[in-house]
Amino acid sequence: MTAGWRLEHVTVLAEDRIGGVGGGELLRDVTFASAPGTLTLIVGRNGAGKTTLLETMAGLRTLAAGRIEVDGLPLWRGAKPRREALLRYGAALQRSESQWFARSIREELHYSMKPYGFDGDERERRAAAALEQAGLPAELLAREPWTLSGGQQRRLAWACLAAAGHGWLLLDEPTSGLDDGGIRLLRAFLGAHKAQGRGAVVATHDLDALWPLADAVVELDDGAVREAASVA
Repeated sequence: MTAGWRLEHVTVLAEDRIGGVGGGELLRDVTFASAPGTLTLIVGRNGAGKTTLLETMAGLRTLAAGRIEVDGLPLWRGAKPRREALLRYGAALQRSESQWFARSIREELHYSMKPYGFDGDERERRAAAALEQAGLPAELLAREPWTLSGGQQRRLAWACLAAAGHGWLLLDEPTSGLDDGGIRLLRAFLGAHKAQGRGAVVATHDLDALWPLADAVVELDDGAVREAASVA
């Protein structure tokens, strides 16, 4: 089984006004790979397709053409994403505040772990460790997620991913809304993730913050790959 992400000739179409597809190409013939233990940055100007690419890798957009594999498993089985592939990664997309639905931070953390079948004691241990890793105090566990500041919500999104222990992370603009302390925590989080042999694909405008951790860069322009290369 080939480990890592592999995208081959991926094309995604915009939805038309009646909810179908056919409104033009959002992604066009995108091909690249990302290996375990590495961090791949997705870069490009506003509107280049970075968020669309992350959403496509997360299984939130259907393919008009091409193929996506994660750790050798096709992402799609017919018209639906394959469950076994979905369990290989976790995603934190651009608007953290749009992903909350539970009544407390504890419930959000527990929900992120639900597919993996951890027992109650293990869930509590993982939740506490993930909050500490994200620089959030345990006293917040009873709070409603949307009462946190923007930077704290961003950190909570990482904590949910850390608690679940995903092999792969998909992060969209993870430095948005963070102060210098938050960016240092993010780098430590990603560095520890890589050190465990796990990988990440990160869409960002903030090259200064994440370049020291990067192994490869994919530059998008108008929905197509302009260049995909190692940092070296």
